[in-house]
Amino acid sequence: MINYRRRKGFLNITLFGKNRAKIAERNYVGLMFGGFGVFLVALGVFVLKKFILAMPIHLEFVIYLPVCLLFMMGVRFLYDKHSNIVPIAANVWYVLIFVVVMHIRIVYNYPRDFLIYAVVAGLLALQFIAEPLCLIAGQLMGAALYCLGMYTGDGEKLKEVEILQIAVVCLIAVTAGVISSYLRVEGLIFNEEMASFIDETKGAFVSEYEDVYWEGRNKYSILSGNAIKPRKVFSFVFSVTKRKIEHVRAKNLFSLSEGMAWSEAKERFLSRSIDIGSKRRLEDLLDIEAIERKAYAGVRRFSAMGGFVFSKNDILWFDMELVVKIHPVSGEIIGTMLMEDVTEERIMMGVLHRIVENSCDFDCCYVKDSDYSIFFRVDDTKELRAELNASYPQIAENYARTKLAPETAEEYLKKAEIGNVIKELDENGLLDIYVDEIAPDGSIWKKLFQYSYMGPSGLFINILKQDITEMVSREEKINRALEQALSEKDKAMSVQKDFLTRMSHEIRTPMNAILGLSAMLEDDSADKKTMFENIQKIRYSGQFLLGLVNDVLDMSKIEQNKFNIKSESVTFTDLLKAVDMMIVPMCTKKGIRYDCDFELPKDTAVLGDRMRLTQIFVNLLSNAVKYTPAGGSIRFEGRTVSETGAKVDCVFKVIDDGIGMSEEFQEHLFEPFSQESRVVNPEFSGTGLGLAIVKGIVEAFGGSIKVESEQNKGSTFEVSLSFNKLEPSYTEEEVIVESDFSGKCFLVVEDNEINRDIAVALLERKKAIVETASNGEEAVVMFMSSAAFKYDAILMDIRMPVMDGEKAADHIRKSGRADAESVLIVAMTANVPAFDSTEPESSVFDRFLPKPVDPKILYKVLEDGLSKIN
Repeated sequence: MINYRRRKGFLNITLFGKNRAKIAERNYVGLMFGGFGVFLVALGVFVLKKFILAMPIHLEFVIYLPVCLLFMMGVRFLYDKHSNIVPIAANVWYVLIFVVVMHIRIVYNYPRDFLIYAVVAGLLALQFIAEPLCLIAGQLMGAALYCLGMYTGDGEKLKEVEILQIAVVCLIAVTAGVISSYLRVEGLIFNEEMASFIDETKGAFVSEYEDVYWEGRNKYSILSGNAIKPRKVFSFVFSVTKRKIEHVRAKNLFSLSEGMAWSEAKERFLSRSIDIGSKRRLEDLLDIEAIERKAYAGVRRFSAMGGFVFSKNDILWFDMELVVKIHPVSGEIIGTMLMEDVTEERIMMGVLHRIVENSCDFDCCYVKDSDYSIFFRVDDTKELRAELNASYPQIAENYARTKLAPETAEEYLKKAEIGNVIKELDENGLLDIYVDEIAPDGSIWKKLFQYSYMGPSGLFINILKQDITEMVSREEKINRALEQALSEKDKAMSVQKDFLTRMSHEIRTPMNAILGLSAMLEDDSADKKTMFENIQKIRYSGQFLLGLVNDVLDMSKIEQNKFNIKSESVTFTDLLKAVDMMIVPMCTKKGIRYDCDFELPKDTAVLGDRMRLTQIFVNLLSNAVKYTPAGGSIRFEGRTVSETGAKVDCVFKVIDDGIGMSEEFQEHLFEPFSQESRVVNPEFSGTGLGLAIVKGIVEAFGGSIKVESEQNKGSTFEVSLSFNKLEPSYTEEEVIVESDFSGKCFLVVEDNEINRDIAVALLERKKAIVETASNGEEAVVMFMSSAAFKYDAILMDIRMPVMDGEKAADHIRKSGRADAESVLIVAMTANVPAFDSTEPESSVFDRFLPKPVDPKILYKVLEDGLSKIN
């Protein structure tokens, strides 16, 4: 690019020294014109006085004619040999002209002599591009000569007014001369730069191919394979101020011409943009208003890169540099645009980028409709090598014969034939060829050849070769893992389907009993005993359904790692009582002998979760009852393995002589929904969750469970658990207290009428006063309109229409009443997984009560809550 100078600060004196040659050339022209002008004036005066006015002529004026001629001839002769003669000649010229002015003042002595001096002083100041010091010296010398002429002609001292006049003229001439010289030297530099940019004989990109474009040599010879095809470069000059093209250097691809309006030139650029990105960059670069605004703000250089479409096979990328300068004399903003073809570099960078990005073996850029390509490869030392003028067909042939098996080589060459490649690319835009390459050690490498067009022109085909051995191996592993996962998923879906089928059967059976027995209760003819038995059966069926729901919820908690174990005081006596109460009736009914052999200190209190411990052994023992035929036996054992300080390690065993299990099924025994014997005997049907839940609870305690079983001989389940013992003061006998809520007033908030009636009945049974509301908003209104401390407790359903329970409780707490903070609010919800205890998460509730409501739990929650408040 041409190195443009930026304008220096005002009156930069160094400009005169740096540009002496150009100034001398310009001053030489001024000397010639000045000398010829004075010669004509002197000749005219001579002719006028001698032949027209018949006035006398002084001999000195006749001498000035040959002096001017001799002066110009001397300067002309010496200038060709010594260009530095011009400054000396200019000073001589100053002396000569001011001598003439002095001579006129001496000889004629008329009032207009001063005007002649003023005009001559001004013309001399503007005639040359003079350095300020020389100009000042010349004008002072002229003023002195004129003063000498006045003194000699008048013969008396100069008056003060005359000296002042001469000084003013001298000052004006010096000022005008300095300003003119400085502006003209800047204009000279500016015009010289423009001439250098426009002149086709002095550019940096000159070539012999000017009949097509102003062009330069191809840098890498990628596009044609030789140095004959040049790279396209052209430039033009435009006026930002006038909004038009001033000069276009040589021919150009955009058909620009001198005098063309900028708007039309801009449209020609935009109409050939290759893509949206190029168009946007061009719009920003060629925004003439923005250029003008930024030029006045001091910005002088703009650049952008863009692609242009000139024909189907002629798509080029240009690096565009726009430089603006403000003319020092006229103030006009002049812009120059230089556009250099960088298509070749762009292709080179694209190829190198793909090599680095894809870590490929080689990359080849093939020029369509030719036998030329540039071939990049990574050698054995991992260095990047390039081969110009490589023949793609020859490369493909050599590769196939040396790297591929004979049967594979022919297939590869058929697909890689350039005609087939172009056909595939035109139809699909991409061609992939996979081959098995024979490695030096005889192993097989998986290789991918990927063919694609570089850019939208379709002139260049990029061929990328990449090693995909590791990728193929990784994909095969992933596929195998996916197949295994899919198989396991299908198996899980099958198990889940079986579970849903069983659950449907398990739920429908008690539901049928509940619905049928409910219908029978409507019959008034039934006696009291029958009605009592039916009610018992309904209660049993409901408890069975609730057990199913609890099993599913427990399993969900275990799978989500949300299963919590409480720490409370438990004795082995309590544990045995709870287990015996449920298992003994089952064994008696089925005719199975049940033995219990506990060697544990039954009255020792340990930290544990009474309900979950009972759940472990009831599940194991009920399974033993289920799979042991009548006449069989079941044994429940408990042993202390070790005791260290406050820690006691225990082992529990459940042994039966039932149908047992196969070895294959024992591997899946503790998986959810797994069962083995249900297909043999419908009696053994169930959810398949019991043992999975048992294992989850045992592991939550930090224990372990294992099984030994043999078909038709029985099973033994062994559970190992560790406990922390408590001091005797922690052991408490359970005291059963009959609840009595006499004088207590409760507000039951429940949208379901049946649930509301049940809660009212249970509370009224304990002599409580009960009021009801069907939604949260109604409950808030009743509370706010009641007397303070009227309600002892509010039983609030969580999910209700109009206003849910949590919002209603929040309104009550924030109401500001005296009893707003102290009133007991118990949350009731069927969303059992939301809580693991009667302590709720929300701060607006004091207690939590799960649905369906168990009367014992209801009374205990209310008693505990009221006692805490009191």
